[in-house]
Amino acid sequence: MNCGIEDQAHVRLEKLRRDVSAAREKAHEYLTGRQSPSGGFCFYRSRYTDHPNIADTACAVRSFAILGQPVPHADRVEAFLGGLGVSSQPEYLFHLATALDELKADPLAAEVAGSIGRLRFLAVPAREFQQTGWLERTRFVAHLKKRVAQGDDEISAIAEYVRDQAVDGGFGTTPNLWDTWLALDIMRIAGAEMPDGTARFVDLLQGGPSGFTLCPDTRVSTLNTVFAGAQCCAMLGLPVRYPVAALQFVLACQTGNGGFAASPGALPDLELTERALRTMKQLGVVLWPG
Repeated sequence: MNCGIEDQAHVRLEKLRRDVSAAREKAHEYLTGRQSPSGGFCFYRSRYTDHPNIADTACAVRSFAILGQPVPHADRVEAFLGGLGVSSQPEYLFHLATALDELKADPLAAEVAGSIGRLRFLAVPAREFQQTGWLERTRFVAHLKKRVAQGDDEISAIAEYVRDQAVDGGFGTTPNLWDTWLALDIMRIAGAEMPDGTARFVDLLQGGPSGFTLCPDTRVSTLNTVFAGAQCCAMLGLPVRYPVAALQFVLACQTGNGGFAASPGALPDLELTERALRTMKQLGVVLWPG
């Protein structure tokens, strides 16, 4: 009897291994197909439309790194990034810095480092307003300041400030998994201790059919929800209780062209594809070569 059960488990594992391998290959094809002659990337690139941009380019570059594959025409990509100029927006600077880092490009130009140095953390909006945008911006700023070794005291202070926003362990105007991931990542960057009650909150959101749900009072799940859940579990040292269900949901979000969408049957983009690959690598670590 035990041998039969073990054989079935082995068959299922081998099928999952093949599915993950096929998904990786298709994703690689999708990524290469999104590259423009300039070297940049555009998720909606077609025969007639092509607008390479910083966000899509950075997502693609980081995705190749997750796959362990070289970035095609890396010299063109670096030239494209170098020609974009510098912005004062945290998200823009985050994409620029991380893409150049993955390309092993020269250290950040003084102009970029200066822009990062001028970034400031903002106060959290009142509880009745949505906090997601504030958490996202705060996370970008924390990442950037840590990257250039600036403002450690500021980062520690903002991490404590974020910790104080927890409600029954969760974060967000309506506590949810996405905002909780953002908050935990800010604390991780600061090297801060994870807040009490958050592991319990995240664990309550583990369940079928996709492994994670967004809020305690809903069963809605998307690729972003599964991504956030897997990230939260990793930061909290919490076991993922339904790794196969979560991995199968992510695989179901892959479209025919190899890109990943927010949910099965939706439209893919490069940002979601990067998150899908990160989640697959984390959930299916024994199935992920190298």
